[in-house]
Parts: sequence; structure tokens; C-alpha cells
Amino acid sequence: MTVETLTFADDGAIPNSSLPVLVYRGALEPDALPAGTGHCNAGSEPGLLVVGAYPDGMRWDLRRGDPAEHDEAVANIARVPLPDTDPVEGREGPLAELWSAADAFAEALRRGDARARRAGHGPR
Repeated sequence: MTVETLTFADDGAIPNSSLPVLVYRGALEPDALPAGTGHCNAGSEPGLLVVGAYPDGMRWDLRRGDPAEHDEAVANIARVPLPDTDPVEGREGPLAELWSAADAFAEALRRGDARARRAGHGPR
């Protein structure tokens, strides 16, 4: 199974996580969306199944893109811990490595690390 990564920018209303969405290319093609990924169902095929999982008993935090909520939403996203294992491929899956690298890159940008800023993008 191959994994495609997609990133989405914060548009000032919908924060969107700095972590990439993982699209697992294979028979079922599940996706793993990190906390803070703006999403909606703009149409689907019969049989679409959406399952949400939140670590350590955390509850979902639904936001609708109100600019007044933006900074609070970004702070809430940052408090969600990364999962220990890949929900699709288990301990050997790529999620932990990809999200840890992207999280470290985002943290370097927040600190103003010049090397990260010059790179202009996160890990792939």
C-alpha cells in the first residue's frame, strides 16, 4: 500500500493542521485526517464510512470557520497529541513518522528557525 500526503493552508478562517492528511492507496483507500483539518462531505458514493477517533478520551471540537474562533481553534489543535500508531497499518505504518516530522517542522517555523523558513515546505 502506498501513502499520499496532502497539506492544506490555514486560510484565516479554517485553521487546517500543519500535519499532512494521509491517503492510503489500496483496496479501501482510507484517509487519516489530523486534528484541525477542515473537512466536509460535498458528495459521496454509497458505502462511504466515516469513523472519528480521538486520543485519550478527548472529545471532538466542532468549529464552523468563525474568524473570532480562529486563535482558540489553533491552540486547541496544538493540544491534541499525536497517535502512537498508524490506524491503518499499525506500528509499522508511516503515520507516526510523517506526522512527527511535520510537527517538528511546524514547531521550528513557530520558533522562527531560519532554515525551516527558507525551506518553505514541510517534510514529504
